[in-house]
Amino acid sequence: MQISFKNDIAALTKDLKAIKQSAVPKATVQALNRTGRGTKTDAVREVSKKTGIQQKEVRSKISGPSDNFKFKATRNKQFATVDSSEGRASNLISFVSPSLRKPNHFNHRKTLKSGRKGKYRAKGVKARAWGKSKTYDGTFIGKGRGSGKYLVFARKGSSQTPLKSITGPSIRVEFKSKPMQAKLKTMADVRFKKNMADAVRNQIRLATKNKVQPR
Repeated sequence: MQISFKNDIAALTKDLKAIKQSAVPKATVQALNRTGRGTKTDAVREVSKKTGIQQKEVRSKISGPSDNFKFKATRNKQFATVDSSEGRASNLISFVSPSLRKPNHFNHRKTLKSGRKGKYRAKGVKARAWGKSKTYDGTFIGKGRGSGKYLVFARKGSSQTPLKSITGPSIRVEFKSKPMQAKLKTMADVRFKKNMADAVRNQIRLATKNKVQPR
């Protein structure tokens, strides 16, 4: 007796080809979005480490596929986006110890017995930006004209005014820097390869679950 499997093999090959054509695009979108979410996590950790800004604050200023549909990959848009455009620099006061955020702390001068003023307590405001504690010469804390909030200022010249606001690190600038982009890209490439392999296996499993049955 002779049994031929030619028709079965041809049908199975056709089914598998159809599964592949359907599974790979779906897996690609899934892997891209998963990688985008992971890259945001990497970016939050690395930018926070570099700037000294708390991860909670960095996370609120960086957006990815989970935050907005326009950053997601789709069948017609084969890329996911991580965006830092909202991460503008804030005033240096954010990096000053909360208990010291008050006028005349750093530039306080004791009155000597002679009645004269002594030396300033410090040459400027002490802040911990970029992960490093530093005294910023010539700076002081005062109230913002519009907001009324305490901010760090410096004088533009030798006179009392005008003043300029002193800013700390920028999430956006640090995120877009070449070293940071290179590091995040390397991490994303490794992450995508794993995510893609997992996604393809998952899509094929789902597709073959009902598509390919014993004949």
